[in-house]
Amino acid sequence: MIVASSLWVLCGMGTVLHCHATYQVYCIGVHKARKSCFLPYARVFLPFDLCSPVRTRLHSFAACPTCCTMDCNETRTLTKRTNDFEAQCAENMHHTHEHEHRHLARLYLQEKNRLRCQLCSHHCLIAAGQRGLCAVRENQEGTLYTLVYGQVAAEGADPVEKKPLYHFLPGSRTWSIATRGCNFRCQHCQNHTLSQVHPRENPAGHYRSPRQVVAMVRAKGCTSLSYTYSEPTIFFEFAEDCALLARDQGLANIFVSNGYMSAQAAERAGKWLDAANIDIKAFTEDFYQRICGARLAPVLETVQRLHDLGIWLEVTTLIIPGLNDSEEELLGLAQFLCKISSDIPWHLSAFHPAYRLMNAARTPVDILLKAREIGYSAGLNHVYLGNVALPGAADTRCPGCGELFLARQAMQTETEAGARGACRSCGRHIAGRWE
Repeated sequence: MIVASSLWVLCGMGTVLHCHATYQVYCIGVHKARKSCFLPYARVFLPFDLCSPVRTRLHSFAACPTCCTMDCNETRTLTKRTNDFEAQCAENMHHTHEHEHRHLARLYLQEKNRLRCQLCSHHCLIAAGQRGLCAVRENQEGTLYTLVYGQVAAEGADPVEKKPLYHFLPGSRTWSIATRGCNFRCQHCQNHTLSQVHPRENPAGHYRSPRQVVAMVRAKGCTSLSYTYSEPTIFFEFAEDCALLARDQGLANIFVSNGYMSAQAAERAGKWLDAANIDIKAFTEDFYQRICGARLAPVLETVQRLHDLGIWLEVTTLIIPGLNDSEEELLGLAQFLCKISSDIPWHLSAFHPAYRLMNAARTPVDILLKAREIGYSAGLNHVYLGNVALPGAADTRCPGCGELFLARQAMQTETEAGARGACRSCGRHIAGRWE
């Protein structure tokens, strides 16, 4: 947001006592230290510093150098009077205080003196003053609040292939965001510093409003917005608000998820979610209970449900030697996917020791090759290998004639898809969202 004015006198927490009618352009964003950012071309003022404006040299920038908001791309001269600026300043200060507090949660029920969260398949029953298993949803005096709304802890532009999504807008870039927190306790989590939150820890990040997030997507030239890195289900309210704005501006929405969302959450997401990669971590309840602190059945239900909702779906399995790599288990998982659709791409990734499984062995290439063979024998049309440097392991071939359809290297698509997803050799349609 951009407002204009020039000189002012301030008192206390940003209260405007007087300002003159000389005009300049200011950025209203949020500083990384969670302070309001008022960055003009020739002055800087951070309200919480309680200091007079600091003179600085003129800037010419595409993004605000203080808070990185991209609103400055739309910099324009405004002819607002003094009273308009005062009103805008007051509104921004109200917003600043508001986002540093709690945000009402969605999808929960009152059960006597406790609250039943309906966001994920744990269905936590939360007593007053307590949090759910995710540690980011808290019962405060009989009302459930999310503690991570807008609290972005990681963000950046990625190739969409990195999600991984190989059959959805190949060659495009996606803007990825995450808050802290997760509803799993995976012993092999590669993002455990982001996902694992102590029940009494403050899970705050850098505040971003949904509008700021969508502006960043467009400013970075991305065609989609991905909710990833941690578990997007646990910041569902923020994801939903971002997704609705993104969809209005012609951007696609992507979930990279453990698939533990409730039926209610999945149905709601079906109105704005375009694609998802679901991590099926194993095909036994024992693995899910011992290694992840969850159950397998709800994940399988989510895969079926998202497919039925018309969301483009791909599945990833990280193969860990001795834990989820038996031929029987891999065949069962492949057959499950094939019953839903033989066109679901299955990504088989090599395990590298991480977090609490540092003593586990790396995945040998021959196990990955065997798993790929099992996937094809079960009837799947597209099986990919990840975290390994094998020629052709990430290429897409026509399941009809075997002709190369898309070549990939290092999570980058190197050739363009055929017109409307048709094989150049035999004309067969390759399942996916190609444009």
